Amino acid sequence: MIEISAFVVFHRERAYAIPALRSFRLMVETARDAGLRIEATALLDRPDAITKDIVAREGTWLDRVKIVDHGDLGETRNT
Repeated sequence: MIEISAFVVFHRERAYAIPALRSFRLMVETARDAGLRIEATALLDRPDAITKDIVAREGTWLDRVKIVDHGDLGETRNT
């Protein structure tokens, strides 16, 4: 049973996606080390190819990666 669902949203961050994923991973690992069950998801809203490749390469630890086509941060978060 998942206690917490955590999301990080990407668009066209390119290289900025690397530190964002590392920070997100640190947060997820800290929560898990504290005994919380957390699902880590990356949402890619209309990503460019570079951002998509970086998330695929650097985000192998993620529980889920979902690509959406909203063009709106609020709609993406509610996916």
